[in-house]
Amino acid sequence: MVEKEERNNEDVTKGNWNLAKSYTHQKILTWLIQIDNFRNISVFGFEKLESDIYIKDLNLRNTARLHGLKRWIHAMIFLIRNTKFAVHVNSKDALEAHILRLSKIEKYLFKLKVEKKRGSRVVELDMDEELFAKIITELDTIMDDINFKLNKAGLIFSPEEEFDIKEIKKGYKDKFVNRT
Repeated sequence: MVEKEERNNEDVTKGNWNLAKSYTHQKILTWLIQIDNFRNISVFGFEKLESDIYIKDLNLRNTARLHGLKRWIHAMIFLIRNTKFAVHVNSKDALEAHILRLSKIEKYLFKLKVEKKRGSRVVELDMDEELFAKIITELDTIMDDINFKLNKAGLIFSPEEEFDIKEIKKGYKDKFVNRT
């Protein structure tokens, strides 16, 4: 029993740990998925089509859109922070500029609200759709650039490799012919 525990402890401490797969899944892929979800909420007010069809309260929809927009910006900033160390040196300044731009956009989100009040109570929450469209376009442009830089660094898709099919076939043939 003691021998088995020693072996397990020894196996854990040998070599370098490679956490790349779990890190990219938790710290990159999760944020990429959330960004898409928050974009949908920002544009439609809900993540799922069923909610979009059955919930007709415009105040609820616009509140969700504003919160979705804020979370979208937050998720983009977190994605940049989680990946900045792994991108090419040339891309780091652009990512820093994106963080500054996203922070500036976030500070002005209050300008999207158009509230109609009856006394002190908000009876209708509308949005400045023209400003909203400009913000969405800006966020899409930033996200496209982030995706490009992450992919260029090999964090989304593995870098392309040239494959020589004839060499691969020859290798398989040699393996099967020469195996003992």
